[in-house]
Amino acid sequence: MRIDVIPDAKPAYAGKLLWLGRTYKCVLGRTGATATKHEGDGATPRGRFYLREVLYRADRLDQPNTL
Repeated sequence: MRIDVIPDAKPAYAGKLLWLGRTYKCVLGRTGATATKHEGDGATPRGRFYLREVLYRADRLDQPNTL
């Protein structure tokens, strides 16, 4: 399953998540995304990772279907 996260230019912590042809707003670390992640830098690591957990707000979305 391919999921792409694209950082926005401003503010640094804002991004877009692209999945199954749909676009969703997402939040990154307070200083954006970086390929060289260090403890406490406030950044989200760049890279390709497996989706292990889904968080949602019941007041905004129906519960997602999961395996």
